[in-house]
Amino acid sequence: MKFDGVKNAPILLLMVTTIAVDRCSAQLPTPSAINFIGIGYNILEGNPEGGELGSGGVDPGLLVSRRILELSYDNAKLSSDSQYRVPDEVYFVPRSSAYTSSSRTTFHGTQSYASKLSAQVDVSGSYSSVFTNVEFAASARYETISNRMSSQGSVFFATQTIRNLGNARYLTELARPNGYALNNGFISDACSLPNSYNEAAYMQFLNAWGTHIVIEVDLGTREGTNYEESRSSFVEYASTQVSASLSAAGSYAGYSASIAVNMDSFNSGMESGTSFGSTYSSYTVGSSELNEPIKLELIGLHEVFDEKYWTLLSTYIGSGHCTSSFQRSSVGSNVLTAMQNYANYASIAERTGDGQVLIPLTWPDGTYGLPKPTSGCPNSEFTWPEGYRHHDTEDDNSNNQWSNPLNLAGSFSRNNMRHHFCMKTTSVVDSNLQWSWQPGSYCIYKYNSCPADFTEGSIYWDDEDNNNGNSASGTKPSGGYNSNTQIFFCCRSDGVTDRAIFLPTEDNFILSPSLFDLPSGQRNDSNEELVSLGQRR
Repeated sequence: MKFDGVKNAPILLLMVTTIAVDRCSAQLPTPSAINFIGIGYNILEGNPEGGELGSGGVDPGLLVSRRILELSYDNAKLSSDSQYRVPDEVYFVPRSSAYTSSSRTTFHGTQSYASKLSAQVDVSGSYSSVFTNVEFAASARYETISNRMSSQGSVFFATQTIRNLGNARYLTELARPNGYALNNGFISDACSLPNSYNEAAYMQFLNAWGTHIVIEVDLGTREGTNYEESRSSFVEYASTQVSASLSAAGSYAGYSASIAVNMDSFNSGMESGTSFGSTYSSYTVGSSELNEPIKLELIGLHEVFDEKYWTLLSTYIGSGHCTSSFQRSSVGSNVLTAMQNYANYASIAERTGDGQVLIPLTWPDGTYGLPKPTSGCPNSEFTWPEGYRHHDTEDDNSNNQWSNPLNLAGSFSRNNMRHHFCMKTTSVVDSNLQWSWQPGSYCIYKYNSCPADFTEGSIYWDDEDNNNGNSASGTKPSGGYNSNTQIFFCCRSDGVTDRAIFLPTEDNFILSPSLFDLPSGQRNDSNEELVSLGQRR
């Protein structure tokens, strides 16, 4: 009796302790996002920003009702800090304090948008590039933004803040030695597939179970906002913020010239704290309760047909979930074939590279005038109303001068001069093709009001007093046209003269210099010419 009393006591104590530990672990929470590990993922329909615009939330590619890798809790396993209950097949490391990171990106086509999304969804393993040119393309949010970029020419600026609170990973390296199980529903469907490839059967299988499997998740929160800007407004923004990113380009959209933005140059030159566009969509994924994954790592669905995931095949056959005729390797190869053809089957076209960010090169917005060249007013999408001013300058001691040759329309003599004008009287010709005057050192004629960033000024001529023959006709710059002449100008001196400004150059035009500094007009055949009207001294 004494032997039994001595020896049985520690055994009884050990049993009580074990039961207590099991009960304690059962009461601990499990981060719900861990339950996304081992489920199917459809990479065509997925989008890390969530579902419909404005809703955010869980990635629609996550097939929460399609578990492929089974999770169990037989070993009373805990997280590294002993605060969470963790599946036997998973390793989970929570962070004691959040790691926060922020990012800023731009996108203007489906390629750059998909690149932004793929930063939150990594695909590893063999044949990881199968869906590179079609991933996310069937998601509602992708289609909506894609339509905005193609139909409106929108350019987007995106901000995103991530708070990483932990990481959970399926222990793929222990699948074979520990005999990890597959989900019975998945086993049943997989074992029902024909050993020879049948497109309908295998495509239905992908529709049901997805193209990939989630094997690792980051937990925490991810918040982001996409800002939209029209293409013309974006190019104008780039011209003022990162002017080195602009260059002249060829014909575009029926116009003889265009302006291109090098997006790599723009992104690298964009200063911290600057932004463009107005809010288009926002999203929030996850919370401090670790209920949603904020980043995924996937393997292709064909990977799960590796023998290391089927160590319990005999058990599956014995339970009736599989049959002895099942050819695992052949079915796995067929699944890969189906994956390679899945996008075409789903009528999802492959992405092509993003095109250039281009806008037609048009005359800047605003009302103003230019001196008329001998070749006539510029040929543009609108008509320039014309006018002239005849100066009866001083007959005695006149000091009129002009360049020779002179490309300025009009008549020029010792004591009389006639100047012709090309006037833009409509401020905005096409709201979809807006463009502004750029920084420089030059003047234009004033008409009603000066465009933004110009300063008003005028020149007054005291013309001939005797038998004055002044006359004027047509549309003229703002000013006074009687026996004397006053013409108003709009001038700016906020740029350097050796930096090109972008203006249509298919026809000749003339800019008046500010303080005799003449900016280049993005053409290599510009010349400086001079007209001087003498005054009595």
